[in-house]
Amino acid sequence: MAPCKARADCSKLMCELPKISWCFHGYCECVQV
Repeated sequence: MAPCKARADCSKLMCELPKISWCFHGYCECVQV
C-alpha cells in the first residue's frame, strides 16, 4: 500500500475494472464505485 495525500498520488496504482485507484485513509487502494 502506497501512502498518499490525494487521489492523484495513486495514479500509478493499476486496478482491475470496475475498480479504480483511490486515496483512502492515507493509502492507495483499489475501490469499486
